[in-house]
Amino acid sequence: MAKFYTEETVVKEPFLFVSYKHDDHKEIVLNGIQYLLEQGVRLWYDVDFYARMGDNWDDEAQKLIMHPNCRGMIFFNSVQSFVSGSIHKERSFALEKIKACGQKNFRLLGMNLAQPSILEIMRAVFQSIPDANQLALEFPLEHIRCLAELFNNDSTLYEFVPESVDPQHPETYMQRPLSTIMQNIKDAVNPVDLLDCNTITLGRFKNTPATNLPIKTPKTETIFPWANKRYIACADEDGVLSCYTIRDLTWRLLYAEGDACALIAEDMVDVRCGGAALTEWLTTTFRSLAFNDTELSRIRALRLATPEDLSHVQTDALLFPPSVIHPDGEWWIDAKASGALQQAVLKDGTLHKSGYNHRTVECGVRPVLIMDKTILAEIMKNNA
Repeated sequence: MAKFYTEETVVKEPFLFVSYKHDDHKEIVLNGIQYLLEQGVRLWYDVDFYARMGDNWDDEAQKLIMHPNCRGMIFFNSVQSFVSGSIHKERSFALEKIKACGQKNFRLLGMNLAQPSILEIMRAVFQSIPDANQLALEFPLEHIRCLAELFNNDSTLYEFVPESVDPQHPETYMQRPLSTIMQNIKDAVNPVDLLDCNTITLGRFKNTPATNLPIKTPKTETIFPWANKRYIACADEDGVLSCYTIRDLTWRLLYAEGDACALIAEDMVDVRCGGAALTEWLTTTFRSLAFNDTELSRIRALRLATPEDLSHVQTDALLFPPSVIHPDGEWWIDAKASGALQQAVLKDGTLHKSGYNHRTVECGVRPVLIMDKTILAEIMKNNA
């Protein structure tokens, strides 16, 4: 093998869990695993772990599959794996993970070892167990339902069958289909996939009012030290300066596209009226106060969220995942309704397309950062 990742080392970075039956096409499967490892894909695959864990295997498999850094599973499908109780458990955990974080965020990659499709494997199961009672015991309806739900039309299933496998070089069969799906696999283990665990800390801004400071409020908006602490002087929309304590800003990944990523502020940074004045404040005053020169060099763009940004995370009902809903109020997006009306996201996470009058209504401000994938991955590694 090119490399073997133990349970302790593999979970430190994004990885894929390999599900296969040990005594089923073993040489072909292990050569396929070796090929992926040589391509730089981080995998967890069981060499003797199952034998050592025994009855505790289901708990250990669940822990690995549900780990935040497990970004997907590769299933080597066959008659033997379909009737395996332990692999059925692994399929059930995969289904649970997909329901928790979404199919885009947990990839399923399937390789059929001896039959050209899931249906053909099922047919082979039925033919291999002619006794109805034995069939119900080894391949119960629960297993069939799980397979049907797991490998639906949205699943990434690669159905290749070896027409003739050279026993001396079984890897030649695996390389063709596996090289075809390498980009999908690399995307699945990319450290900037959209998952709830992907947040970074970058910049700082006002927190709570700093009352009774024994100094005069600065005459300009600035960050200043006092008594071994730092404070920030910010102006409201009427130009009145006040002092505040400072908090670090947390940003949550919305999506990655091409070589860029979009992140949204985890919390509102301020509450203000909208329109052009808000855009100007965001790209001048907030930008210069919230970030230092090094941080600014890492940011491609700073703006409000757009409907296109939010389309990456919204459902058909225009509800956003809990990680994107802000519980404390409504917040502006960069989209006009009509006239002086501007669209906003409501408290329940729905998009208010009719909008509010941006001249008179104050809503929360949750900026969006655009940065390079490589820079984001570096920040995430340093934040870890």
